[in-house]
Amino acid sequence: MQNHTAQDFMTKNVISVDRYARFSDIQKILHNHDIHHLPVTEEQNHLIGMVSMTDILKTCLTHTTFTTLDELDKVVSVNTIMHTQPQTITPDTPLLEAAKLIHACPFNYLPVVKGKDILVGILTTKDLIKSMLV
Repeated sequence: MQNHTAQDFMTKNVISVDRYARFSDIQKILHNHDIHHLPVTEEQNHLIGMVSMTDILKTCLTHTTFTTLDELDKVVSVNTIMHTQPQTITPDTPLLEAAKLIHACPFNYLPVVKGKDILVGILTTKDLIKSMLV
């Protein structure tokens, strides 16, 4: 872990959504791809936020009067539940530093960006565990 950087273990082919994605689409993407964190991007992969499975669960629990995803789609979008300005790292961030950042923040992921918040990957606690097994 000492000589490795985020780019060595980050997930590179990141699935993302735009701020106007429907609630039902977010839920399907997370479920179908077995992921827990979803970057929200604008044109040219510019990171503007993150949404997680926890956000989905919290939304369902706070909107208990809705009985279908179609009903939730009318009032909830990525734009309303995403976390803006997430903590980020760059591909050359030392892996140990990234691990300390993940440990210190309330989320289990760090979007990996280049330049002006251009998303190039995501580093999760699962990726950190993989790095220890190599």
